[in-house]
Amino acid sequence: MNAILRQALSIQPQEAPQAPALSDLIPARARALGCIDFEDYCDLIDREATAHLSGANLVRISRLRQQRRPRAFFDRNYGLHGLSVCLNRNRTMFAKVDAADWIEMQEMGANGLWQGLDTFYGIYVYTALPLKRQAATEKVPTARLILDLKPHEQVRFLDGDPLNLRRYNLAVSEQSSIGRPARHDARQVAQEAAAHRTEMVSSRRTFDALR
Repeated sequence: MNAILRQALSIQPQEAPQAPALSDLIPARARALGCIDFEDYCDLIDREATAHLSGANLVRISRLRQQRRPRAFFDRNYGLHGLSVCLNRNRTMFAKVDAADWIEMQEMGANGLWQGLDTFYGIYVYTALPLKRQAATEKVPTARLILDLKPHEQVRFLDGDPLNLRRYNLAVSEQSSIGRPARHDARQVAQEAAAHRTEMVSSRRTFDALR
């Protein structure tokens, strides 16, 4: 009996596997450019997102992006890193998103500031496309980008909160008769706009020069 007790006492409890660090989500191409942590990555994205601007516009947007930089948190229930993303100038409205999804959006070129727009159907989160003006028709719903939705599909928020963009809260359903149907593939539109910006930067043109 004593031998059995000694054996039981000698068994060490297994440690829970450690979750990957937020920095582990940084893409390889960003690491090659010197990004070590999430702040480095945000600095890189800010430079890329404003590379087509100059003068006062560059200063204004750069300052705004710094003020509204996402804040990281760790969700122990799901074992995932998340981000709280500011949606307005007053910093009174925030959306939550999985960090991996936010980073994927940046890598596809959809790296505009997020905005919360109050519509007839509720508050929804949009991101501005590169080189687009601030009209509502030139913004892409962030949830559609996350789920890579096609024109006939729409997002359903399982807990009813359109500011909760965590992957577990998003579902795909067919376009209903309520609301205006989406006319474009969200990711395709964002990628085309990002490619246009890259072309401008490569040819050393700025957005200000086109106005």
